[in-house]
Amino acid sequence: MVRCEICHAKNIYLKHKVDSFNYYLCSFCQTLFLCPKPNKQKNDNYYKNDLDYSNGKLNKGKIRLQARKIIKKLKKYNKNGKSLLDIGAGYGYLIDQAKKTGLHPIGIEPAKKILNVNNKRISPLTFDLYRKNNINKKFDYITLIHVVEHLTNPKKTLNEAISMLNHKGLLYIETPNFDSHLYNQEKINYTFLTPPVHQWVFSQNSFIKLLKNNKNVRIEEITTYSYSEHLMKVIKSFFTKKIFQSQIKTSTDNGQKKLLKKAKYIFFDQTIAPLFVWTLNLFNKGTFLQIYIKKI
Repeated sequence: MVRCEICHAKNIYLKHKVDSFNYYLCSFCQTLFLCPKPNKQKNDNYYKNDLDYSNGKLNKGKIRLQARKIIKKLKKYNKNGKSLLDIGAGYGYLIDQAKKTGLHPIGIEPAKKILNVNNKRISPLTFDLYRKNNINKKFDYITLIHVVEHLTNPKKTLNEAISMLNHKGLLYIETPNFDSHLYNQEKINYTFLTPPVHQWVFSQNSFIKLLKNNKNVRIEEITTYSYSEHLMKVIKSFFTKKIFQSQIKTSTDNGQKKLLKKAKYIFFDQTIAPLFVWTLNLFNKGTFLQIYIKKI
């Protein structure tokens, strides 16, 4: 019998079948999870040798801007912090920003195709191996940005990360939000429903349950954020693509089709969506969860 690994509830059911993979939903903690889990050795080899995060380069500007916001908020909750560990550091954008603000950051990134070999602050290690080699190492800040959804055992990793925090240290987690407008509209076509890479889709309630019995921490803040393209995806899913493409379909001229597509992109995607993307984040229904957890 399948049970929820987050809250151990039995009230779960098959929610989505994507190719040969099954996603179950725990109706108690609102966590979507892959079951059965992929083979650990194959999974580890994939991340080490094959993972190619091309969107990281394409969205470099957005990621750097988000990194600045994260560092600012971390300093708000721990003004005297200096050391930072970025788990799954990717191309090192957060490391760069942290260094610019006077912090002493280091990162770990096991994926060979992502690892920035020119950034001497990032080591080609998994978190398990890094922790094994630095069992007594402590940090003021630890970040897990788009990492927990990939983990076979997120609860274990979170507890181990918390154990590496100094008193008043901050753990920052960022991950796709199950309780978002984007998921509610896209459902089976959800952008982040990508097995076996994404083993989990968490809600804020997931983390409340995950940390419930840990008396050494408290959640300082849970918020969400979205990009303008997410608003467009929500709108398109709600009204269906026909509304946006009706003019294009009635045209037989390829040049006119391209012109209409470009006009739609400029008007909706680049002009209207950025003005109203904030509406997605009301009541924490935004695309990405942001959780700031303090060690007390």
